[in-house]
Amino acid sequence: MARLRVVLVYAGSILFFLLLIPGALSLGGVFLDRQLRWLSLPLKWILRPLGGLSILAGLSFVRSGWLALLRFGKGHPQEAFGWALLPPPQRLVIDGPFAFTRHPMALGLMLYLLGTILILGSPGGLFLLYPIFCLSIILYLKLIEEPSLIRRFGEEYLIYRGRVSFLLPRVPD
Repeated sequence: MARLRVVLVYAGSILFFLLLIPGALSLGGVFLDRQLRWLSLPLKWILRPLGGLSILAGLSFVRSGWLALLRFGKGHPQEAFGWALLPPPQRLVIDGPFAFTRHPMALGLMLYLLGTILILGSPGGLFLLYPIFCLSIILYLKLIEEPSLIRRFGEEYLIYRGRVSFLLPRVPD
C-alpha cells in the first residue's frame, strides 16, 4: 500500500506540475492573446529553439533536485502548503543542485513553463501570466516553504540560506 501511495503521489505531481499548470498557462495565454487581439511573438525561429532549451534545462533542474532529495535527504519532495504528502527528507540537502540554489526544482518549473510559452509564442502568457505565476512561486517559497525549513532544520538551514542563492544559481564562495 505504501508503494502504491508513492506511485500515486508522483503521478499526481507529474500531472499537476508538468501538464496541468503548463496547460493552464498556455491556454490562458492564448485566451488573453485573442481577447487583447495580440499577435504571436515574432522571431519564432529563435524562440522555439530557446523554448526547447529552456524546457530541457528546467526538467534537468527538477530531476537533479528530486534525485538529490531522494539520495542525500532520504525523503521525497512532495508536499502541499507545508503538509508532507510523502515522508520528507530526513536531513538538509546541500549537495547537487542545492549547492548552487536553494530551490532548484522551483527554478526548473519556471524554466519549463517559460519554454512552453516561448514555443507557443504567446505574448499574453509571457508578459502577463508568467510573471504572476513566478511571483506566486516566489511568495510560496518565502512565506511557506522557507519558514518550514527553518522550523525543521534550525540553525543549519539559516547558515545554508546565508551561503546559497535563493533561486538563481550561483557558484558558492
